[in-house]
Amino acid sequence: MKKVISIMIAALMSAASLAQVKVNHASVNPKMSELFEELTKLGRAPMVQKTGGMGQWGNPPQLNYSVRLWFRPDLWYSRRRKEEPRVLDSLLRAEKTSFEKQVKAIRRTLDKLAKEAQDKSLYDNHKSGKDTIYYALNLSHDTTRVYKLQEDNHTYYNSDEFLDFVLESAKQEGTFEGRLSYTVSLPRVNLGATSDLYSWHSLKEDIARLMDEHGIGHRDALWQHDMAYSDSIWEEESRDWIGMGFLSDHNNAGLTEATIYSVPEANKPLADRLLAKTDSLAQKFTDQLQGCYYQYNYGISFDGFTPELLRTFAPNTPAGNSIQVQHADGGYHFLVLETRGVEWIPLEFLKLKSFINGKKTYFEGMEPKRNRK
Repeated sequence: MKKVISIMIAALMSAASLAQVKVNHASVNPKMSELFEELTKLGRAPMVQKTGGMGQWGNPPQLNYSVRLWFRPDLWYSRRRKEEPRVLDSLLRAEKTSFEKQVKAIRRTLDKLAKEAQDKSLYDNHKSGKDTIYYALNLSHDTTRVYKLQEDNHTYYNSDEFLDFVLESAKQEGTFEGRLSYTVSLPRVNLGATSDLYSWHSLKEDIARLMDEHGIGHRDALWQHDMAYSDSIWEEESRDWIGMGFLSDHNNAGLTEATIYSVPEANKPLADRLLAKTDSLAQKFTDQLQGCYYQYNYGISFDGFTPELLRTFAPNTPAGNSIQVQHADGGYHFLVLETRGVEWIPLEFLKLKSFINGKKTYFEGMEPKRNRK
């Protein structure tokens, strides 16, 4: 195919605070824990993701903390032109002050960690009106599991504990964009800790049982697109789809079987309870041995940037599953998706019983008004 869909969707920029994210911090460097708490207070809470599964036979499960930084006055002025100039200038000064505090906190912590790092690569350049600040630190004491990666003239490390931080001038003068990423390995799952595999099938059944206990019914849907149809709409960037996942270099065909549970908007307390319990089941899945790879996002909410609670990947085949939550069309929705090939989620996912190569069939009573008799 002409384009590549990234498995790691760029929108994984959660606004959840650490207070809402129940993470096992035992393996996290205390200096980094303090930094993340400080950044949370400054409005830049990290997105926290756990990855693992079959890879733990050679590599343990890992936690990754990711923080995006930016100071973009050009966007402020373009988006908030209706505000009084003095008000806008005041807001922008406050934003700049907060941004500078965030950068200062990160650099203060990383300078301390650099003194105890096993390997490090540091770069600080302020020439020709361009600023670049770069840190890469290997903090693991296990020298047998350290890999060096070279990319864009920078050295990155991969080990049981590593981090990198890049802050650069953006295209517009006086603007900055950056990213802090910290990864730490967790203890391997004890092979004798469990006799039964808590599989995707077990997780799916527990979610169905949970919903049934609270009187929440379900709708089953099928979304399918073959190779010819995928190719025909690819360059047109069809607006029929809102989500794409799973990597495929040559064939973006796929079939997704969806189970959709919906809670009315008036019953948000129930939706929140069901989300908390579904989240606990997803964490249970990641805490046990798995025959697939997974990535789990902490702190998912109905109104967050990413709807994806859990995604699994089958080894050596383009197939996988995901659990997603959405607040849309007057309700709170849980999507349990099983995909063979590339997962595409239709824009009208709540209403479509089937979407097969562009042909739509709606659930009864959910047809667009123009199609109703």
